[in-house]
Parts: sequence; C-alpha cells; structure tokens
Amino acid sequence: MNAPAPTLRAAPTSHRLIVGGELLLYGPVGFVDFDGTGFTSSDVKAALATMSGDITVRVNSGGGLAFDGIAIHNALQAHPGKVTAIVDALAASAATLPIMAADTIVMNEGALIMIHDPSAISFGTSESHRKAADVLDLLGEQAAGIYARRSGLPIEAVRAIMRAETWFDGPGAEENGFADLVLASPPEEAMAFDFSLYAHAPAHLMRMSRPIQRQDLPSWTTAAPAAHEEEATMPVTAPAEPSVSARDLTADIMSRCRAARLSLEEASEVLAKATSPDMARDLIIDMVAARDPSPEPRPHLPTSAVGLEPLRQRAYEDALHAKMTGRSVEGQARHFASMRLPDLARSFAEDIGISGARMWTPRQAVEWATSTSGRSNFLAGPRMNAGMHSTSDFPALLGGVAHKVAMDAYQAAESPLMRLVRIMNTSDFKPIQASRLSEMPSLEEVPEAGEYTYGSRAETSETFSIKTYGRMFAITRQALINDDLSMLATPMVEFGRAASRKEADLLAALLANDGPTLDDGTALFATSRSNKASTGSGISVSSLSDGRQAMRNTKGIDGTTFLNLAPRYLVVGTAKETEAEQALAALDAAAQEDVNVFAGRLEILVEPRIAGNRWMLFADPAQASVLGAAWLDGQRGPNLLMREGWEVDGTEYRARLDFGCGALGWRGAYLNPGN
Repeated sequence: MNAPAPTLRAAPTSHRLIVGGELLLYGPVGFVDFDGTGFTSSDVKAALATMSGDITVRVNSGGGLAFDGIAIHNALQAHPGKVTAIVDALAASAATLPIMAADTIVMNEGALIMIHDPSAISFGTSESHRKAADVLDLLGEQAAGIYARRSGLPIEAVRAIMRAETWFDGPGAEENGFADLVLASPPEEAMAFDFSLYAHAPAHLMRMSRPIQRQDLPSWTTAAPAAHEEEATMPVTAPAEPSVSARDLTADIMSRCRAARLSLEEASEVLAKATSPDMARDLIIDMVAARDPSPEPRPHLPTSAVGLEPLRQRAYEDALHAKMTGRSVEGQARHFASMRLPDLARSFAEDIGISGARMWTPRQAVEWATSTSGRSNFLAGPRMNAGMHSTSDFPALLGGVAHKVAMDAYQAAESPLMRLVRIMNTSDFKPIQASRLSEMPSLEEVPEAGEYTYGSRAETSETFSIKTYGRMFAITRQALINDDLSMLATPMVEFGRAASRKEADLLAALLANDGPTLDDGTALFATSRSNKASTGSGISVSSLSDGRQAMRNTKGIDGTTFLNLAPRYLVVGTAKETEAEQALAALDAAAQEDVNVFAGRLEILVEPRIAGNRWMLFADPAQASVLGAAWLDGQRGPNLLMREGWEVDGTEYRARLDFGCGALGWRGAYLNPGN
C-alpha cells in the first residue's frame, strides 16, 4: 500500500527519548528496565514540551502500566501538530494506547499489535480483591472506548477483541481500523519483555521472553544529539512492492502452513525450500506425518454464537466470497483467499475442534464441506429452520456466502417498479386482504349542552396471494475438489437475477392494458374513475398538468372528500424514456409561461416491460397505495437449499421464491395511453 510521504519535523532537543528528531517509545511503559529501556508518562510529557509542529513517534514495546499508557495517549492527543505513530516491531498491551492518539498509524511489515484486557495482582481481604476487580473493569471500559473511537468498531466488538487477547499483524490491524498504513520494510527486533504474562503470545516472542525489573528513575541519560540550525525532516516512503508472483507464492505457502498448524521454524523451512505450491504441499505433508498424532492443546478463545472467534469467522466468509466473485480481500481473509476449497475446509474444521482434519484428502474435505447428513440444509442459513442446525460448521458458512452472492445479484437487478409498492407481511399462502376504510366524516358543530353524534365509514377490500417459484441446478463433486467455486457462484448470481426478474414480470403485468379488475368490478385504470385520459397524448407540460389535476381532484371512498394527491413518479417504457427526460428538463425560460413547472418535481421510472407509448403517474405509496407486494415471512429474495446429489454425483441446489403482488386500489395512479 503506497501513501504520500509525510514530512515529519521536530525541534532540536536533548531529551533522552528524542533521537534524530523522533520520539522513541522503546521498552516497557511506565518504568525503566534494568537495561535502561522504558519510559514513563512524565518522560513523554517532558519530551513533547520540547517538540513543535508535526512529529513522528516510533514504538517498540511489550506493554507495561495501563495508567501511564492512557496518560501518554492524552498527552499525544493534546499535541498541537499532527502525530504519526510507527510500530517498528511490537506495540502490545499498554503500548497500544499511545498510538491510538496518532493521526496516522503506520506498521512496518512483520510488526504486531496486541490488544487485551488489563490485569493486576491484588493483596488483602476479599473486599480488597473485589475493589481491584471493579477498577480493572472500569479501566477496561476506558481502554475499549479509546480503541473503539480510533477503529470505528462497535464497543461490543472491541470488548470481545480485548477479552480474546487478540494479536494483529499489519494487514489485520489495518482491516480492523487499528492502523492506516503497512510498510514493506524490515521490522525491528521486538524489545525484550516478559511475554509469559500473555496467554497467546506468538512463539518467537516467547522464546525471547525474560523477566523485567523496575529501576529508580531516572536511571540513565544519553548524550545530547548535535543541535541543528534548521528543523530536521524525515520523509517516510513505502518501499517498492515485491513482484506479484513471489508475493502470491509466499502467501500461498504461508496459508498452507497455517492450515497445517506448522510452527514458525517449520514454516520458515518450507519457505526456504519450496519453489512451487506443489513442493510446499509435499513438504508440509511430510512434516505433519512425522509428528506425534496426538491432538494438540487448543488455547481457549471467547467465541461467537456460532462457535468461532468472530474476526476469524468473518475472514473465512470474506475469503469464500472473494473466491466466488473474484473481489479482492484484506487482512486475515487474504491468507485464506489463496487456499483451495479443500484446504479451507480442513482449516475451518480444525478451528472448530475436529481433530485429524488436517489429514483429510481433498475428497474427504469437500464431502464434509457440502454434506447435509445430520444437519439441516445449510444453504438455508440463519433465515430458515431456526434452532434446527448449528451455523458453526463449514457447510453453513459456505451456504451463507452463497446466499450473499445471490442476494447481491437480486438487489442489483431490482425493478424500479418496486418503488411503487407497499410492502405487506404474511406467514402463509392464504389470500392477503387489503381493506380500506373511508375517510373520517366531517366534524359537525356541537352546540352548548348538545350531543355528539356517530358517523359512518365505508370500506373497500382487495386481495392477492403469494405463490412459489423455483428452479434447481447441480454442481459436480469434481468441480468442488478442483476448487472451481465459480461454478457455484454463477448459478447463485443467476438465481438472484431470476428472482428479481420474476417479481418485475408480475408487477409489470398488473400495469398492462387497463390493469386488473378491482373489487368494484372496474379496471384499475378507467375513464369513469377519471384516472385515465380519454385520448392518448405525448408527455408534455400540458398532459402532465391534466394528470396532476385528475389526481388532485380524486375523491375518497366516501365520494365527497378530496384527497389532494400529488404525483411523484412518472412511469414509462423505453419508447418514452427520452421524451420523459425532455419533458422534465429545466429550461432557462425567457417568459413566465415558458417555465417548466414539473422540472425536479417528478422522478422518472423506466421499466422495459411497459410496452408502447403509454405512460403513468403514481403518488408516493406512503400517501396512496396502489400496488402491494409480499414475501413469505417477510424474507425477500430467493431461498437457497441443498441436498446431496442422487442422480448427479455431486450436490444439488434449489432456489425458491415465495412472492405475490396485487392491486390495492386505484386512487393514486393515472394512465395516459400515449401517442
């Protein structure tokens, strides 16, 4: 990722934390270690007092005292210039709080960020421990607020990240809002720290872990750098990207190593020896086969409702979506997107605790990923058969992504006629009755000591029902094993579009000719209703004015109350699109009578299914509902289901649409047959 190279300036100073014009926050937060590294909030405030303008802060710290971290955060936030924070190798625990105050957070390639809940050791009575716990809860909430404001994530998501002790690499931090830029420059070596304090520290940090000791402050000073007459400048430039082929190969190998749970040393060996994905696969298989087959202990992580850590589950979803649609991904999903479908299934199975999944053959992995044995149809997803299945398995994940692909296509193909409908609800296939009461009778004068009288209201009713529409298709087992998810995505896209087309066909049929016959025995559009022009004409200010006048003069069900309806939509077919645009175009009129009064007042809806030169005016459905539409249980779009193939050696999919539409009344619509 490239970005403009900011120029970072600092005034000459002799403070020990300022080196080369930059503020260096290396070592533990809140105290100085025996080797002289470390910094306190007082140190940082003193250093900032000697700096002006835009500054850069370099961080390499395993953490420390949370209150010092918050104090440093506030000091950086109060600095009058722009602050750029660069994580050279590590910003963990309390060391993440200061960088959240920066205007720009930069991470060197290979650098890590770790966010977790604060911890402490307390002594004394049970009441003392309870008070200490209350303080920790309060401190955790304050830190969560800082992370949430910087990342834009909901506070609940941040708290889950903290409780899980989450480690982010550069892309992961960038994806989740904890970093803005990742540089492809070699990282610094992480500063020494007691990483055994953390539950999930990476293995390479644990190997360099050592106890740290607090020393009296100040413990040491450094020689002052030479003063300069001019301000020092430091351009930050992202190095050139590596070649695409080398990058893709490395990403593929690392994805395979993660799926096989190889250690950092093993992954490094594979990277050093493998020159192709096939060679990497063979090396990984040999390493796994040489291991003790007993299952490895799994660290406890807070899980989502579906049994998988939320950020990791989202990474799987994004990777599958990318493989189906060809879209790019960032962060954790980038590791999975380069995997083949069998590798993804194996990795997911291991993440949810299925031992031995790494040894599955591609055939076994695909059969597990698409099997419906013992579970409900996975493509139903959370929207169907609630409580009958767990979405913590790969089939549900794959089905949810397939449904998303179908819904994206469904929404993109939506007919403009949907703007005219009133959405109605139904939970069955019985006729939907849309009843309307007439307007309230006029209020009558009540004389002194007089009585109130009852008024009567008339009623009309129209009905329609939803029906089921559907199709099936199959994908072969060979295609899934070969990782050809496009053969799954393409039918899903077509299913989505087909569902939208069916809805548009049914809605357009309601507007054909004079429309359906309503409950009163008259068609939707009729000259007797005064909502149809007796003679067809083109679209002009004059003909639009006639239509508007007819709608304004429409009377309610009682036959006396003027509804004063205003047209909002001009509905045309493709034959009248240009004429409609010309009729509504704003003109610089020389005379008042030449002003186009309809310019900007009507919205044009073009539907190719409307044949000929006819055109219509519709009021806003919120003011007068002419058309209604309903889906079973309110679930719009196609329902997708799956079963294991019987006639086909593979998997069969079914798309089902439960939809209905009908006319609710005639008030609020006007038809001109056109010319």
